[in-house]
Amino acid sequence: MRRQNYRNGHMSATNANSYDQMPYESVPFAQTHPDHLAALATLFGLQAPQLPGCRVLELGCAAGGNLIPLAEQIPGVELVGVDASERQITDGRGICSQLNLGNIALVAASIEAIDDSYGEFDFIICHGVYSWVPAAVQRAILRVCRERLRPNGIAYVSYNTLPGWRMRGTIRDLMRHHALKFPAPATQVAQARAMLDFLAQAAPAADAAYSTLLRRELEQLRGMPDSYIFHEHLEAENEPVYFNEFVARATDAGLRYLAESELGAMLMADLPRDVARVVKQLAPDAIEEQQLLDFIRNRAFRQSLLVRADQPASAAFQIERLTALYLSSPLREAPATAGHGSGPFQFGVNGSHTVSTTEPLTRAALQTLGDTWPENLPWHELLAIAGRRSGYDAQAIAAATETLLIDLLRCFGSGLLSLHTGPLACTANPGEYPRASALARWHAAHGHAVPTLRHTLMKLDEPHRAFLGWLDGTNSRAMLAEKGAAAFPGLGAAGSDKLLAGLTRAGLLLAPVVAEVSV
Repeated sequence: MRRQNYRNGHMSATNANSYDQMPYESVPFAQTHPDHLAALATLFGLQAPQLPGCRVLELGCAAGGNLIPLAEQIPGVELVGVDASERQITDGRGICSQLNLGNIALVAASIEAIDDSYGEFDFIICHGVYSWVPAAVQRAILRVCRERLRPNGIAYVSYNTLPGWRMRGTIRDLMRHHALKFPAPATQVAQARAMLDFLAQAAPAADAAYSTLLRRELEQLRGMPDSYIFHEHLEAENEPVYFNEFVARATDAGLRYLAESELGAMLMADLPRDVARVVKQLAPDAIEEQQLLDFIRNRAFRQSLLVRADQPASAAFQIERLTALYLSSPLREAPATAGHGSGPFQFGVNGSHTVSTTEPLTRAALQTLGDTWPENLPWHELLAIAGRRSGYDAQAIAAATETLLIDLLRCFGSGLLSLHTGPLACTANPGEYPRASALARWHAAHGHAVPTLRHTLMKLDEPHRAFLGWLDGTNSRAMLAEKGAAAFPGLGAAGSDKLLAGLTRAGLLLAPVVAEVSV
């Protein structure tokens, strides 16, 4: 997680140096995107801010990897990022300068210094900061959310939670115990990895629970960059809290808990019905219900949405509000069921079977979304297309609509479907002269993983990376095929089309520019 460089409420020279020596990986996080937050707020009865022309503040923005892509994705947006790391702010400003982005300001400052001069914001994002700073800065985060949010604004704050982080804290303690004996950050990370690997092998087989914990943590950390291990497990500050404690702190600051950024984490679809019924009986309110679920699931991390305490909203979402939104999903029907006239119909992503339905209207809707991906469709257009595709008349569509809504909501809760407040910038039909965003082409030219127009990160192989760099809108498909054949002879005759299709499906291509015709 990213976090600011603080100790005892002030910037620490030691910690600042650690971020200069090992900057935190700065990338987009789809769950923090203002469009996603606004869609969730709509489900929970809030009149969410409009995206075009909105103002967004990010606390602990690192080099702007989560903020800079929004400059291209949201029309008229104004972005402000704050971080105490001078090096990371300088790096981010360099990217903005090269891309001539005039709608984003990256500021080297402490969260505690944010005042009225910053103005008010429609969205405030604070990802990977709260648990990793002292209590004074935690209070400042909530104060800024209350004071800087517009009346219908939405704040996102992520944090480590108990009880799940209690056992993980043991892993952190043992890594620090060994690794901090060494002076250099790179050596500390290498020693921390080695110690965890050793303990995972040395833990007594008789203590199966402890051995399983160590091996699970080892597997997770093997795929993480060094900066994650250094700043997540080896820094001095890391305070997990119980969910109800966090909500109480937010309430004291003049804020109100709205929902989780991952809606599925709030639901009980994965629990046996008897267990879900008892939770409902034991919990007097939604906050206590969520706290009980944290104990049941041993939850270690939350991504909570907060609004001003004076902002009215319902305590629970209503499924009918989904009809005011746009939908998108990469799900594809499994070949084994595609030709069948009766269910169950299987859908999945990249060949994995993850969704099953017996309702023809749901099947038609998922087929339509899969064909449309990476674009989205408004609910009423999706319903009309699915109705025609399934052969339903108006009466049959009306009878099956509730089932369709429930099925789509389950897909959303499982992370297999996205909700939006309007059309996306990416396209499924890039046209004769395909274009990628300037930011994506910049990252491709520098050999980096590439941010997509769906606010995710895509790792590209060399052919895709080179091909992406050519997509500036001046090369026709024929010219791209020639460039591809010259640079990568092994691609074959259809290689260019395959590369373009892959980049399109990844959400990296912009809609074609429509030429103006003079009359």
